[in-house]
Amino acid sequence: MHDLMVAKGFVRKSKEEINQLKLQKREEDRLYLEGVKERHAKKKERQAQQQAKREQNRRTEEIRQEGEKQQQLQQEQQQQSMEERIEETNNHENQTDDTCSDETTEHPFDQASCEL
Repeated sequence: MHDLMVAKGFVRKSKEEINQLKLQKREEDRLYLEGVKERHAKKKERQAQQQAKREQNRRTEEIRQEGEKQQQLQQEQQQQSMEERIEETNNHENQTDDTCSDETTEHPFDQASCEL
């Protein structure tokens, strides 16, 4: 009779078997939760790395743009300086032409400045 009940699945499990199944279930649940936590931690780490990379790229772009601005400003200053020198040279030549047009200068110093 006992064999017939075992075959049909009606035999009760012992307390030890029940406790063993509970422990096994707890262990499975614990391992599952550890896996979930690991995946979550990896996801957070990836997100943090991506954010850091975006921030680095943003800073690099800002530095590049600032460098371009500085270069452009320097070029403008050089251009302005060159234009000022040309203007000063032109003004000096115009003044020299005006003062040296008379060949009869009274002072040798004035004559020397006209020859420049």
